Amino acid sequence: MKIGRLIILVVMAILLIILFGDGGLVEFRESRETLQSLRMENRRLVAENELLREEILLLRNDLEYLEELARRELGMIREDETVYRFHER
Repeated sequence: MKIGRLIILVVMAILLIILFGDGGLVEFRESRETLQSLRMENRRLVAENELLREEILLLRNDLEYLEELARRELGMIREDETVYRFHER
């Protein structure tokens, strides 16, 4: 009788260690979720970096893009242009 209880206790202890111990199933699941989250963030950052690389190339090599950006962001105009601004009532 005591051996049966001892075996049950040992088996339960082993199961608890497997489930909740260092490197157990719970930690494994959390690590897998963290890895998936990090992979998604990495893909997002790679895509963002590619867009930034493309913009750098445009800024260095495309004068039309640079002019359009200066007009849009800085409100710049050419010397031969006139800007009319109307106030809404």
